[in-house]
Amino acid sequence: MISQTRNFLCLLIISSCSIFDQNFYSDKKININDDILYSPYAMQTIQINNTKEELMLLNQVIGDKYKWSKDSLRITMSNGKIIKTVGLENDFELNYYKGIKTLDDHEALIRLKNPESDFMEIIFTYSVIDKGIMTKILDKSSFSFTLIEEEFNVPKIRWKGSNLYWVDPDGYVWKTIQHLEPFGSKATFVTLKKYSD
Repeated sequence: MISQTRNFLCLLIISSCSIFDQNFYSDKKININDDILYSPYAMQTIQINNTKEELMLLNQVIGDKYKWSKDSLRITMSNGKIIKTVGLENDFELNYYKGIKTLDDHEALIRLKNPESDFMEIIFTYSVIDKGIMTKILDKSSFSFTLIEEEFNVPKIRWKGSNLYWVDPDGYVWKTIQHLEPFGSKATFVTLKKYSD
């Protein structure tokens, strides 16, 4: 009887752990210390595939282009979308991207660096797949979000996939998961502190 009770308790504990957010206890999440909490600078985290989260700082804003950096990695984003990378194993550049503000399907041009390619047509289509409430990491305030799926297709190299954007009512992207290259790598970005001019 004691053995059955012990087994039941173990099963109950294991089952109850699954209801918690798996990332809550993850050692791959960035440690929010006072330097991050009270920093005046815009910042976001980046996690590539299943690596540890890293802190990226905003170091330049030109129009709607935001340039983020972490050591030798440079990422340029436009309204939450990666449009250029420098410092990855497989960098890319995206031109004529219209963004997710209107959710209009459109075509753009993409060039890969490893292996080197010419500019190729990339086709984007959009759909709203969810709505809900998110909590900001630093100040714990809540806001409503719309989850937008961006499907893309590069016909010349048969590369297809989808990216996700969690967008607030003002159109700001607080979280995004995007493909980095045709070999499967993805990056997750989460805003810690939004840029304000």
